[in-house]
Amino acid sequence: MLTLAEANLVLAATLSKAQEMKGTVAASVCDAEGSLIAFQRMDGIYSESIRMAIGKAIAAAASKAASGKQSAVLDYRSVWNASGIGLPMIRRPGGLPIMCSGTVLGAIGVSGGATDQDDERCATAGLEALAVWRLREDHAPGAMTDGPLRKRGGRRAARHISCGSMLSKR
Repeated sequence: MLTLAEANLVLAATLSKAQEMKGTVAASVCDAEGSLIAFQRMDGIYSESIRMAIGKAIAAAASKAASGKQSAVLDYRSVWNASGIGLPMIRRPGGLPIMCSGTVLGAIGVSGGATDQDDERCATAGLEALAVWRLREDHAPGAMTDGPLRKRGGRRAARHISCGSMLSKR
């Protein structure tokens, strides 16, 4: 499960990357069912980018793959609630699933960059920030959901999320 604090962290890193690249974006984070957790847009962004960012996140959650990966199969049942109320599923680069041990926790969608690759770079920055944050001892997933994190010989228990598993394969 993604928390609001985690979604906001992802968005902050995403918008920071866009500023670093001298661009403007809209970014959204949804849960595994496509329901919106958090959304932000930078000043000056085109209004079309709002719907695109949300749609890319939903498509990434539904396909468990990058939203621009055309060969990925969309699982409409997993996001039926979001698609049932008319939210789009947009198959363009800029949406990435947020995964842990093969399970989709949610997804990020970014739109408004100069290119699709810029959108995806910003989304990746958000995922990387979340992976690093979750690896910190005081924010490890075990500490948030499974009770205290155990240590053995100065090492964390094997229950933590590794960066490699948090960043989805594109």
